[in-house]
Formats: sequence, C-alpha cells, structure tokens
Amino acid sequence: MRSTGSPRRGSAGSGRYLAAGAGEERKTSGPLQERVRRAGPLDAGPFAADIASFRLHLAAENKAAATIRTYTDAACWFAACHLLAEAGKTRWEQVDVADVRRWTVWLLGRYSDAYAYQQFRSLQQFFRWLEAEEGRPSPMGRLRPPKVAVRPVPFFSSVELSTLGRCCRGNSFEDRRDAAVLAVLLATGIRVSELAAIRYCLTRHRWTAAGSTSWWCAAAGSAGCGCTPTASGTISAMPGWRAAGRRVT
Repeated sequence: MRSTGSPRRGSAGSGRYLAAGAGEERKTSGPLQERVRRAGPLDAGPFAADIASFRLHLAAENKAAATIRTYTDAACWFAACHLLAEAGKTRWEQVDVADVRRWTVWLLGRYSDAYAYQQFRSLQQFFRWLEAEEGRPSPMGRLRPPKVAVRPVPFFSSVELSTLGRCCRGNSFEDRRDAAVLAVLLATGIRVSELAAIRYCLTRHRWTAAGSTSWWCAAAGSAGCGCTPTASGTISAMPGWRAAGRRVT
C-alpha cells in the first residue's frame, strides 16, 4: 500500500495531502507533531451522495452536531483518501475488509491509538447504516477496533511541587496570586475552570464561585457549605493575594 496522506482540499488524487482530518490528534513525538485542521472540505466523488444521505439520517435522529460531523467526516476521509486516492475504488460494494484494515493501520502509524479507535467506530456507524439501508453486508462486520493502550496520567512529583512552591515565594501581587492558585489546586483537585470562577464576596468576607450561591469553605468540612471544602492553610493564602491586589490597585 502506498503512503496515505492526510486529507486535502478538493478532489482526491495522487500526491501528498495538505492537512489532516478535522479534530485530528497527532502523536506527540516531536515539536513538529502538532494538531492541525483540515484545509477544506473533502471531495468524496461518487461516495458523496451516500454520505450526504447518512448525514440526513443522523440529523433526523436528532444527533448532536459534533456527532454528525465526526461520523460523516470519518466516512468522507476514508472514501476520499483511501478508496479513491489509494485503492482506486468508486463503489461501496468494492470495499472489503482489507481496505478497512489498511486504513486503520495507516491511522495507527500516524496518530494516537485513541484517535484511530474513534475513526474506526465512526466509520463503523456509517457501514451499519449502509447495511440497513441497502442490505449490503458491512466490511467491518467481523472486525475489531484497534486496542487503546491505557496510559497513566502523569502527576507532579513532590520535588516538582516544592519547586513550584519556591517560585511563588514573595510579597508581590503575582507571587501571592500564584501561591493561592497552587494551594487551592493542591488542596481540592478542582478543575481550572472551577478555580477561575472563584470570587471574593466583600459583604461576607468569604470566597464564592461566580454565579453560585455556595460559599467557598473557610475550613475543612464547614457546615452548610455546598462546595468543595479546603484546608485552613489553603484559605490563608487567599487574604494575602487579595491584600496584595488592593495595594497595587
């Protein structure tokens, strides 16, 4: 099999493609391996009409717009960049198990196994629909999706956390702010969006989440508090941050 490129704008043909599929996730093996967007819509040629019908079917089932795009893009990418450009096939009945396997192998060689798995499942949805519509056996009927390796999420070591803490020592607004942010993250494990939503209430001298009536806990296990409790040492960093901010403003 010739080297399959990522999708390009316009008709599928020989040569290297300009960019990869929408929502692509490249393997991060080097600085040049970065996420890119498709340069433009793919030309699936004689396969486009069935893909359009599949899109209409999904819309009629009230599928989410992102789901419709993921499923149809997978079918279009496979048709334009493998069936037409590499295999020289122009009809769905010509597609066999080997085509899907070659496409999956190419995805695994270029992208993460999780992304290849997503593309496999999306393409599988299309062939299931085509089988139901036209009674044509799916070439993916007996195929298994690629295995996704379980990769543990890396955590900061105690040495790295100590280094971060030392970087936040100081009396400036930035130092106090960074120390407060680090303390809250370590004590609660909340998400960045949740941390960014924390606001200080001047009337009650408590920390609260923006748009919420729940007060930020001043001590672990505060009664009547509906949000994540924190240790008293964490909260002690917050008044310093606020005071530093008041001095510079």
